[in-house]
Order: sequence, then structure tokens, then C-alpha cells
Amino acid sequence: MNRIVIAGDLCPRHPVAAELSKGNAAAVFGGVLRDLLACDLWIANLECPLIEEPSPNVKVGPVLSAPRSVITGLKNARVGLLGLANNHIMDHGPRGLDTTLEACRRAGIATVGAGRNLEEAGRLWVSVLNGMRVGVLAVAEAEFSLAGRNSPGANSMDFFRMAASLKQAHRDCDFLVVLVHGGNEHLQIPRPGLRSFCHWLVDEGARVVVCQHSHCVGTYEKHESGLIVYGQGNFLFPDSTTRLDWREGILLRLNVESVSDWTHAFVPFSMHASDTGIDLLDIDAACAFLADFAQRSRILEDREAYDRAWIEFCLKRRWSYMNCVSGFRRPLARLNRGGVLTRLLSDRTRRRAMGAMFRCESHREVVITLADLDLKAEREHRR
Repeated sequence: MNRIVIAGDLCPRHPVAAELSKGNAAAVFGGVLRDLLACDLWIANLECPLIEEPSPNVKVGPVLSAPRSVITGLKNARVGLLGLANNHIMDHGPRGLDTTLEACRRAGIATVGAGRNLEEAGRLWVSVLNGMRVGVLAVAEAEFSLAGRNSPGANSMDFFRMAASLKQAHRDCDFLVVLVHGGNEHLQIPRPGLRSFCHWLVDEGARVVVCQHSHCVGTYEKHESGLIVYGQGNFLFPDSTTRLDWREGILLRLNVESVSDWTHAFVPFSMHASDTGIDLLDIDAACAFLADFAQRSRILEDREAYDRAWIEFCLKRRWSYMNCVSGFRRPLARLNRGGVLTRLLSDRTRRRAMGAMFRCESHREVVITLADLDLKAEREHRR
């Protein structure tokens, strides 16, 4: 039997960086470490480059990094594979990606989902575990981090390239896991387009699809012969926020006997309030957490309720999206709650924000949904 553990977003900066740099995995991972050390393979999404010197990229949103030295603690925790297909892996440009790949290579930690060009970023990772060929693909939505034909970065969700990758995976591995870095932050359900994409991945042979990036534990469902998890929450991501959903996460534990005989379990944990590490929830808290997770996931079985929840999310964020497209920041964002100032600003900041908005599949789907709702309201008004 193969025991595989999949963890969510890992950004080992600030207080935990010092402990990991000293190799002290136990101080950071706490009771979770038992699960990590007991499995045949554990995987996480490395949500930042590992750098020696800053070389920040020009982009919209935060620029993240962790010191290259944290690889010592990750090695001691026996991480087997780090997914690099995410929106932050190029936050320090090609130099940051290079130091990340080199640090992992020296530590004997495999990577998937990013590389020095598009071909390298899209390579399927395969390892033989107890006689079974386990494969992993990692893809990210279109933001500032994507690789080009001759430029470094992350693997994209491009449909045609993914179709070719899945065809190769069908030949080269027995059990396929796909890590999808996408979705809308702090939304516990998948956007409709993302859900369709994940269903297609399973239809084409993936056994497990795990969506990361939303920074909250979302929902899950069985589709055909596969499992899809829409949001694991953060794994280890120190931040000053007081949001409870930021500090909660789940490990996905897979026990794989064969391609057709495998089980899964969710292991909930939380980050310390001091941002110094993570630990398992106690039994009562874990039971309550998992019951809520299962109950919340039932919305995916009710198409009308699911559609209403998506539209409600879009409407709540209407003006935050418009402010972003317009380049407004506080206090102008407050003044523009009703959209009064949206058309008054046209500068470089607005153009950069607009590019980010329409490049990324999740942001674009919100904007398209809002546009469709406006059209529907106008048609009804004219009747």
C-alpha cells in the first residue's frame, strides 16, 4: 500500500523561517509531523520562491519569499515533492525561480509545475512507489507567473497543453494526482469554470484533483472514479491576519492499494496564533470541523443552491473588482463604493490592474458573471 499525504499552501517565512533554517521541523510542524514522516510521499505547494537576495518582480499583489535556508527543515520533514505552479513562484523573477530549483535539487526534493521554459514547467512527475507508478501534474491559473516558450515560470491551465499532458500521463503512470492552483480567495465553493475543468481532469484519467490557492478550506466531491477537493486552506503561511479561515487547513491522506482500490481521509489542523507553526486539532474540534466540511460540501449536489452562492459571491465583490480594475486604493475605494469614480482614473496602475483582472480565469469569471447579471437586469427593465 502507498500512503500519500497532500498539503496545501506552504510559505515558510517570518517566525518559522528561523526554525526551519536550523532544521527544526518538529518545532514548526508539531503533531502534523507524524503524518508526514509516516507516509511514502508527501506533497505541498510551495507558495513562494526560496531566495538569497531580493529581486522583486513588478506585479499586482504581494511579493512573497522565504530564505533559501528553510530547505534544511523541509528536508528533515522528508517532503518528497513541491508543487511550484502558483501565482507567486516568479515574485522574484528568474533569479528567484533558479535559486528555488537549485535549493530543492541539492536537498534531493523533487519539484513539479515550474521550470526554465514552458516545456520544462509542464513535465509530468512520476515516481515508482512500491511497484506503482504515481504521477503528479501541477498547473496554475494565468497570472504574472506563467512560463513562456522561452521564458521561465509556472505551468498553465491551457486546455490543449493539458490534454497532451493527460494523454502522456495515461501512458506513463498508474495513479495520477493533479494540483490546480486556482479559484477565488476565501470562497469555499469552486467557480463554475473551475469545477468544469476539474471534472474534465477526472474524466481524462486523474484519480485525485486538489485545488489550492483559496486560503480557506472549501468543499469536496466525488466525480466518476475520482476525488476533487476545492480548497485545502493554508498549510503553513504565517501572516498577521486574524481571519480564522486563514489559520485552518486540512491534509489529504491517501491510502492506495491499487488504481481501483484506494481510500482518502482528511486531517484538520490549525496554525498557531503566534505564527510559529501548526498542530493537529484535538479530537472534538476535529470531529466538528470535518462534520462542517461534509455538510458544506453538500451544496455541490444542489445545482440551484450552488448557482445562487456563486452569484451572491460575485455581487458582494462587485465594487471591489471595479476598484481593482480602476486602480483605486483607499480612501478612493471607499468613495467609489457606488461606482461614482470608476471612470475618472486612467493611469498605469489602472492598466496593470486591468491586465491582472482579465488575465486570470477566476477574476475574469467574476467580471463576466457580473456583466451577464447587468444585461439580464437591463432586459427585464425594458420589458
